[in-house]
Formats: sequence, C-alpha cells, structure tokens
Amino acid sequence: MLFISPHPLYQLLGITDEIVEYHPTNGRVIKTIPPINAEFFHGGAPQWAVEQALAAPKFKSAWGGLPDGVDYRAYISTFDTDLAAAQWRWDEDTKTYVEDFMLNHSDYGERYILAVAPVEISDLPWPTYDKTHHFQISILAKELGLVQKALDYERNHKARPFVVEKLEEELTANPEPAEELIPA
Repeated sequence: MLFISPHPLYQLLGITDEIVEYHPTNGRVIKTIPPINAEFFHGGAPQWAVEQALAAPKFKSAWGGLPDGVDYRAYISTFDTDLAAAQWRWDEDTKTYVEDFMLNHSDYGERYILAVAPVEISDLPWPTYDKTHHFQISILAKELGLVQKALDYERNHKARPFVVEKLEEELTANPEPAEELIPA
C-alpha cells in the first residue's frame, strides 16, 4: 500500500516497540528487533498519487499558510509498505499489521491518506469485477469463460491468495481451450 502525506518527512512512530530478547540464564542480549515506524519521504510519488494528493481537501488545508505560487508537489511525501517490507524483511503478518495500524490510526485522513492506483476499466475481466465478492469471482469467471483473464488480472493487480487459488483450481479442473489459429 502506498500512503501519502502533505507533510514532508512526516513520521508515524511507535507502530511497534523495540523488542529485546535476553538469555534466560545469563541475562545477556540474544537479539534486538528494531521498532517499526512509518517514515514518509518526499519525492518519488507516482503521478496518479500526486494528483490524488492535490485533489484532497485535507492536503489543501495543510498547505494553507504557504505563499502563492508554491509547487505543492515538493511537500508530498510517501510511505510504501511493499518497499518497507522488502527493506526490513517483514513477513506477511507484520506487513498486514503495519497496514491495519496505519489505516486505523487517528492521523489517517488528517495527516496521511491511502493512495489508490487507478484501474483502467479495459483491464478488468468484466466491468463489475472490482465490485464482485471475492467468493464469487471464480464462479462468475467460469460462467463467463474468463477464468484465465480473471487469474491474470488478479495476479497483477490484487493478488488475493484465496481468489488466485480458486481461479487456479478452476483452470486446472476445466482448462480453457487455446485460441484457434486461423490460416491467412
């Protein structure tokens, strides 16, 4: 997930505290697990995220005291949980915990928001795909003959393990016919 803030170098501290593990008999430090903080950095926001930030009313109010003509893009900072997870070697549970913490924190909506990448309608396996309940996707994909397209989309955009698994099972059980080549 990509979070954006109107405040350059915004920090959300104390997502987790530092954990120190001691040897049970001699009391020496065995290992230290550093605390998790969300440290936003300016620059590097994709254009679609910049557009969302510039359109957000809370962001505009945060920039209220700046002089006219200031390029607000310089103030937009980002925190990407995917990059942080790779950098700090978080497991999936830790990444999910951080994302849930950030989405439920009192600063969410005030000091930062979630930037959502736009999805082109033409990429969707069917027009209401994103509104379809995840339990129904493999069933509808089978009925519409779009199992492979749904699987490709799911892998590239949402990557929900349950949906991918069900689509793979459906494709294995009922392989879609290969496109017929028509001689020229």
